[in-house]
Amino acid sequence: PGFRSGPLRGGPGPPPPAPCPPLRMGGALLLAWLLLAGAGAGAGAGWPARFSAVVVREAGRVDPALEYPPARSRLDVRFDAAAGRARVDFGASGEVWIKRYDAGWEVRLLPGGACSLGRLEGGAGAMPLPEWPKGAERVGAVFLTEEQLKCEKWRDGEEGPGGAVAWIYLTRDIPALPVKVRVETEGLPGSSQCSPEPDMTYRMSEFLPGEPDTAAFELPPGLDPERCSPLLRGLPQEHVWHHFIRI
Repeated sequence: PGFRSGPLRGGPGPPPPAPCPPLRMGGALLLAWLLLAGAGAGAGAGWPARFSAVVVREAGRVDPALEYPPARSRLDVRFDAAAGRARVDFGASGEVWIKRYDAGWEVRLLPGGACSLGRLEGGAGAMPLPEWPKGAERVGAVFLTEEQLKCEKWRDGEEGPGGAVAWIYLTRDIPALPVKVRVETEGLPGSSQCSPEPDMTYRMSEFLPGEPDTAAFELPPGLDPERCSPLLRGLPQEHVWHHFIRI
């Protein structure tokens, strides 16, 4: 028997939680924002509950000449925590992941039409929410040359040899928007400094606030779910902006 957990399109299911009230800034309707407590006074860390964006991940310790694992990857992200839906398009491979916490299923779509379908338990409320690191400390205002953008810089991490430090860059808007995270290993042999090469860098661009197109979270037209292989272990959580925003 194929995958069964109720209708995949438009059928009855657990109702999604009510979205947060939208904010109006500069006369334009923006989006619902999750303001996570514990970030420290003046953090300005408004985190998006609904958005579309491009994320570029760069692995600083991977040889760019290697085909796998890739040193650089692009993700097209659609994120709707208010409705319990998420989608990631992997630029290099053409693979697509759709996670429907609200409807109880997830699917992996491959180029050529192959697919794997599985259950996703817990309802809309089980979708990971954006998380502001509670121990983050503000460093100050900086100008990112590559992005040509003034940002607020924050530091989060463990002290001592082998500790990981995340340098977090947010826009200076209210609410603040994610720009970049640079993750480094602290405590190189004979030094108290961080590594000159980051372990990982996450850059977010083309940020579009608000509810993504709902059609992006549906199965492709003409795809028969019965033809999909079972997704036995489920899709892993994908870190699209370090572990602060996961899908």
